[in-house]
Amino acid sequence: MNGWYDVEVIITQIGDRLTDNEDIVGMNVVPIAALFSRDFICLDYRETPEPVVVIWFHEELEVFSPVTQKVAPNILEFFELLSE
Repeated sequence: MNGWYDVEVIITQIGDRLTDNEDIVGMNVVPIAALFSRDFICLDYRETPEPVVVIWFHEELEVFSPVTQKVAPNILEFFELLSE
């Protein structure tokens, strides 16, 4: 549905996106991988205790106000998408 993506783990970039303040969105949308387009795959905890997997679009990025699109309702279904 979303086409082919080159996914990289982004351990070195995660620190740039996190904060100690639990009230800020960056605490609830956690990047876990980077796409070739420099967008991020994230776990989004904003609405549910179990995270939704989203793409965080870097070109529309505002500090602690990410523009996201849902990719999968949970991490297991996201992994299933990767194996297709």
